Amino acid sequence: MPKTNPPVSITIAPGATGTLDGVDIDTSGLTGAAAGDTWDIQLTAQPAAKVIGNGNNDPLAGDPTAYIQDVSQLTDQDYRLRFDAASNQYSVTRVPEGTVLGQIAAGDKAVFDGVEINTDGMNPAEGNSWLIQPTRAAAGDMQVAITDPAKVAAAGWDANAVDTNGNPAPGPAGSASGDNALMLAALRSGKVLGNGTMGLNEAYSQLVNTVAVKTQSNTTAQKAQESLIQQNYSAQQAVSGVNLDEEYINLQQFQEQYRAAARLIDTASTLFDTLLSLRS
Repeated sequence: MPKTNPPVSITIAPGATGTLDGVDIDTSGLTGAAAGDTWDIQLTAQPAAKVIGNGNNDPLAGDPTAYIQDVSQLTDQDYRLRFDAASNQYSVTRVPEGTVLGQIAAGDKAVFDGVEINTDGMNPAEGNSWLIQPTRAAAGDMQVAITDPAKVAAAGWDANAVDTNGNPAPGPAGSASGDNALMLAALRSGKVLGNGTMGLNEAYSQLVNTVAVKTQSNTTAQKAQESLIQQNYSAQQAVSGVNLDEEYINLQQFQEQYRAAARLIDTASTLFDTLLSLRS
């Protein structure tokens, strides 16, 4: 899927395994299938999001799975999944924005901002949490797979084409068609992110702007904290700290007071001796 011309298909006997385009399809686990039952096999339709477990999680808690369901709804946020034992539910919060998006019943799954979070098979404890990063390093392994530009299928698909007898014969639009190439080029300005509100350039610009604003905010907050720490230290030193200049002045005062007291004692002794001499 979508259809090729001519169509490519294989037939697999019940319980057997077949291979199509390098993909092994094993039907040995299918039981109770009825005539007409169908399954769509999507190899890359749901790229997995990165899930990071809290280091303090219960060892038996397990990890949720997260898949990108709708790229157009993705935001520049990560998501915090936290378990509440009292309600037997998980809360989902945007990070770092802090908006609580909703709850997921234990063992159930839900979609938030185009990301499906599945908690099936988990056994968490109170306070266990996970960080889900749908877009972090998403393009880290991106490479150019085109080795021969001449072989790129730039032509579109003409679903209304007919053969020489007038019968429907859908197929390539023709060697002069560049519909696929035009649609690929349109991705540059197409609204494919932010729930259909942003293009790739706009999303990247917003991401860079967000990082710059938060960096500046953190820098300002750091300077404010440093200033507050310095003020508190100065206040503490004013009460219990030691000022060498002040202590030196106090020492001089104590010395002068000692000298004055010594002179007073000396004077009193002289007067006492004088009175005794007068008596005699």
